[in-house]
Amino acid sequence: MTGRTSRLPSWILALVLSFHGITAQYYNYSAYQQPQPDYSGYAQQAAYPTQQPYTTAPPPPPPAPGAEEVCKPRSHDDMKAAVEASRFVYNEEVRVGDLIPGTEFKVLRVLNPVFEKTPLRVVVAESDPAMLIAFRGTKTTKQLLKQLKSSMSPRDKSIKYKNRPLKVMNYFKKALDVFKPATLIPGGVQRGRKYIITGHSLGGALASLYSITERLAKTGLFEHPDSSLITFGQPRVGNKEFAKVHDQLIKPWRKLRVVLREDGVPSVPKIGYYHHSTKVWLSLGAVGKETFVTLCDVGDDPDGCHSKKKPRMSVKHHAVTAYRDAIFDNTERFFDKNIKPRVTFEESQCVEG
Repeated sequence: MTGRTSRLPSWILALVLSFHGITAQYYNYSAYQQPQPDYSGYAQQAAYPTQQPYTTAPPPPPPAPGAEEVCKPRSHDDMKAAVEASRFVYNEEVRVGDLIPGTEFKVLRVLNPVFEKTPLRVVVAESDPAMLIAFRGTKTTKQLLKQLKSSMSPRDKSIKYKNRPLKVMNYFKKALDVFKPATLIPGGVQRGRKYIITGHSLGGALASLYSITERLAKTGLFEHPDSSLITFGQPRVGNKEFAKVHDQLIKPWRKLRVVLREDGVPSVPKIGYYHHSTKVWLSLGAVGKETFVTLCDVGDDPDGCHSKKKPRMSVKHHAVTAYRDAIFDNTERFFDKNIKPRVTFEESQCVEG
């Protein structure tokens, strides 16, 4: 990377200061929401009222070698399950056998490795025949500072793809390696099974990196046409070449990179880093409690798919509960990449032009 100086940029200082508020109000699960939700009834709770139960029918055959994948919309219910899981993974009391609130996914594995003296976590859950993998986001201010330091360091890690070095942030790569990706899923990846990979903030970055790592290893993680990468408030992970190859190996329409309003975390790091597709922008309507859900065009930050206001480093815009509330508590209106209104989330995807 080039252009870095020894002084901390203003956006880093703002992020550090705002994170104290985030940790105090949202990342302490004992005070996760105000008032604190009661999870005692979730064990008996069914799936979303609009969600169709996962079928046990055999998966469709994989596409023939060399065949072009056909765009298939991602499920709105899968996005809801992903944001619930991304919130639940912060819960210090999560245990094997728990149900992720609001879903039928049961926890199979909880990993809590320590990396550079700070905690990480991933939860693997199952709702036959689908499996969900949720990485936890930044938990401590110390962890955040280490990420910021890594973003300003020239010692990025490389992922090899056809002798092309794909640069990714050093902290993200080392943190993912602690989980030992090849053994993360009990019994390994089952070809033809549906997988949802998700996470918020740092968790989103790890989910993105894990997805391309498995894709490069040809494990079959994305063999099922409904397998998806769905992240919330994800920072940039690698350089432009990394983002380009990410979209080549995992088609943009298989990925939902959700950004709420003016959340500033997805806009960093700023120098030399780029996002893969596909951004989903959640903005607020002018009347009542409405969330405008826009499926953006491909790329890092497509035109017409962001606020006119500058990104903000604040609890209001970045906390995972804010993402969850925007998706669940407001009336949603859907728009495609051409800013044309659509009736459903699914209809806003796979649009030509």
